[in-house]
Amino acid sequence: MGTHWGRTVVLVHDYDEAIAFYRDGFGFEVLFDEPGEGGFRLLHLGTGGETGLWLMRVLPGDEHLVGAQTGGHPLGVVYVDDRDAALSRLASIGTLPAQPPGAGAGSRWAHVHDLYGNQIVLVQLFT
Repeated sequence: MGTHWGRTVVLVHDYDEAIAFYRDGFGFEVLFDEPGEGGFRLLHLGTGGETGLWLMRVLPGDEHLVGAQTGGHPLGVVYVDDRDAALSRLASIGTLPAQPPGAGAGSRWAHVHDLYGNQIVLVQLFT
């Protein structure tokens, strides 16, 4: 199996609203969802395979960390087949680019925010 990245933790206020956002905005699906100890929920989202997001409800007293866990830097990159189609899908749920979309020699990209303010970079690679 080797070494590979599994999940990126995203702190959320509400599991169901986060599921709806990532499902409707990015096309993610629930890969794993089980109750854990003490009301904790093991909730993994992604596009299939093993890499994805692990949504965790923020602990009391740490609410200020939701949307700010990367200190204003991007939370991650989502590779898409069509940047403009992805932006259109996100716009349909009220999410607009955080800055003007760009393009370079081998890709097109756009920065967006999730419902909590985490910055996510959409990247369409040219082959």
